[in-house]
Amino acid sequence: MVCFREICSLKTELNDPVCFQRFENVDDAYNDKAANVKAKYTNFFEGVWDVVEWGSEKVWGLVKGLAVGLYEIAKGLLTLVLDAGIVVLSDIIPDIIEPEGLKQAGWRSDMLLSWVIFARME
Repeated sequence: MVCFREICSLKTELNDPVCFQRFENVDDAYNDKAANVKAKYTNFFEGVWDVVEWGSEKVWGLVKGLAVGLYEIAKGLLTLVLDAGIVVLSDIIPDIIEPEGLKQAGWRSDMLLSWVIFARME
């Protein structure tokens, strides 16, 4: 059974900044040891391959991100152009002969346009 004095001494030790200094650099020391072991058992070409592999992953991520971004921008611009075309067609064609699908699409586009204008006015 742990006595009260031992609990008090443990509590005092934990509150002492010196106690934390022992563990402050443990992760850095482990990182240094791991790097030394890797350097010891890795030859030059394996090290070069690790750097090339790491760099190629970063470059691939950048290229992939740029491609997805350009795709999304193109998709958004195409949507805007199509919606503008629907609004223009809906305005040109008389309501009596306008197809129902075009009326609905034009109404949705008009609502979207009015929401955008209203949001800018606020």
